[in-house]
Amino acid sequence: MKPSLRAHAPFVSRHVDEAPASPGVFLLYRRGRLVYIGLAGPGGSIRERLHEHLRGQAGSCTRSATEFDFEASPYPVSLYRQYFAVYLGTSAGRLPECNEAVVDEVSLERNGPCLSCRK
Repeated sequence: MKPSLRAHAPFVSRHVDEAPASPGVFLLYRRGRLVYIGLAGPGGSIRERLHEHLRGQAGSCTRSATEFDFEASPYPVSLYRQYFAVYLGTSAGRLPECNEAVVDEVSLERNGPCLSCRK
């Protein structure tokens, strides 16, 4: 499956299985609306991170996503920051709904800096 920022894949196991086992950024949508920007950091796997969200290991907010997309990258943290910069620039500085729900330290460590804690 090739990433496409126009047509999102259904957020179901058989489509997640086709995501790359490489680092990068993934996007979760609920009925076409972006609700989460996620990171599979260096040494991580987009596919495994998507499965964690699909299994509900990251909470009910991302588990209720209906579609996903991704972009593999050898520089996932930089790419993650770019996605956030674009999103924040078009959303009056508001985080995606499920990124706002990220509160535990494990999720923060996996998903990057606490963007909701910015000054």
